[in-house]
Amino acid sequence: MTEIDVRPVIYADFKRRCFLGGSCLLAPTYSSPLRISRASGLTLVEVMIFFVILSIAMMGAMSVYSRHVMGGRVTEQRRIATIAAEEKLDEIRSAIQDAVQAGVGEPLTHVYFHAAPTDNQFYGPTPPGTGNSRPCCFNVSGLTAVPGISIGTVTIINDETPDEAQFGLAFNGSGAPPLFGIDINGNRRYTDNAGVSPFPLDMNGNGVSTDNIVVDRFSMLPVVVTIQWMGPYGRERMDMFSILTADRQ
Repeated sequence: MTEIDVRPVIYADFKRRCFLGGSCLLAPTYSSPLRISRASGLTLVEVMIFFVILSIAMMGAMSVYSRHVMGGRVTEQRRIATIAAEEKLDEIRSAIQDAVQAGVGEPLTHVYFHAAPTDNQFYGPTPPGTGNSRPCCFNVSGLTAVPGISIGTVTIINDETPDEAQFGLAFNGSGAPPLFGIDINGNRRYTDNAGVSPFPLDMNGNGVSTDNIVVDRFSMLPVVVTIQWMGPYGRERMDMFSILTADRQ
C-alpha cells in the first residue's frame, strides 16, 4: 500500500557552508510559503489625526477667505464714501455758481446761509433743528448709518483759526446736536487746534486772519465733507477738505 505524504511543502535552498580546515558542504535552508504578515491599513488613531490636520487646514483656508471678503467690502465702502464726498462738493460748487449766475451779491454767504431757505440750498451750521431735510446732511446708498449720526455731513468752517474738535455737528433733529470733530489736514485726528494747515486764513477779506466767527462777506469757503458709516469691523469715516470760491466770469 502506497503512503501519501501530507506534510506541508517545505522548500529547501542549498547554500555552501565552509569550515576551518577547508572542507565545505552544501547545507539546506528551509522556508515555508505560509507566512503571516501585518495587515496594511489605518488605525483609528491615525484616522483621527488625519481629520484633525484636515480640519486645521480648512479653518485656515476659511479664515484667509473671510479676511479677503471683508477686506473687499471695506475697500468698496471706502470707494463709495469717496465718490459721495466728491459729489457733495460738486453740488456745493454748482450751488455757488447758480448764485453767481443769479446775480447774488455774496454767493458764498448765500450758500452758507440765507434768510429765505425755500430752495433748501444752504449748507451752513444753522438752524440745526431741521435734521436730515437740509443739504448739509445726506444719506449714501450702500452704506449703513452710525446710530444717531447722518452718514454724510457738510461742515463749513467759519473760524479763521479753527479748532477741529469744535466742528462737525451730528445733526439728529435736536436743537443742540453733539460735535464729532473734523479732519482738515488728513491726519485722521479730529482735535488739532489753531495751527492746523492751511489755516489761519483771511476768509472775509478784511485784512486779518484771526476772526473767530465769520458769517458773511466770504471770499472763500473752507468745507469738510464727512462720511461716517458702520463697516465690517465697526465704525468707519472719511473727511474730505476743500476750499471753494466764487468764480465770476
